[in-house]
Parts: sequence; structure tokens; C-alpha cells
Amino acid sequence: MTSVRLVLICLLTVPHLTLSAQTTVPDNASPTLGLGGSGLTCDPGYEAKGLGCEKIHLPDNARFYGLGNYWRCIRGYRKVDDACKKILPPANATLNILGTDWECMQGYQRSGQACVLMYDDRP
Repeated sequence: MTSVRLVLICLLTVPHLTLSAQTTVPDNASPTLGLGGSGLTCDPGYEAKGLGCEKIHLPDNARFYGLGNYWRCIRGYRKVDDACKKILPPANATLNILGTDWECMQGYQRSGQACVLMYDDRP
């Protein structure tokens, strides 16, 4: 336990791991402290651009994930460029379990953008 405290105290007192008093933290950022040195992390919803942090465009039908530095479309929508486009399942299809695509119902198979009957057991 003493060695853990000693290492922690040493890490906290190493000069290059702290931001200097002259460092300006840009808007929408927070100072960070890591083993690689001091730095800045953009707040959730922002990404590093140049020397600052810029707001990430969040399209309609999308939500931030992770630490707020990336987005994904909500269930039933698919990412197309920088937007979320509604998934429109064809006849005899439903959204898959994740809601990221569609799949054919039992007895049908995907053929391009349609679901076709796999077999017809009618006499």
C-alpha cells in the first residue's frame, strides 16, 4: 500500500504532468492529466479542431454515444453522409433486432431491395 501511495505522489508532483498557470483552456474543453503529460479534452458534443473545440453537428434522429464525441442514428434510421435516413422495409420485411437495417420475414429471402417468397407450398 505504501508503494502505491509513493507512486501516486510521484506522479502528481512531476512538473510536466500539470498544466502551467499560463495555459489557457479554450471554451468547451477541460484540462486532463495523464501519464503522457498534460493536455486538453473537448467536452461532450465537441471535437478538437486546431487549437480549440468545435461543436459536433448532431443531425435529426441521432444521439451522442460514448463520451459524447461521436453520434449514431437512432433505431430505424441509417447513417448516410452526415445525416440519418429513415429505413423503409419493403413488403414482407421488418427492422432487424438492432434497428439498423431490415430483414425478410420467415419464408422470404432478400433479393436486392425486396423480399421474395422462397417457396410456394400451395397445390
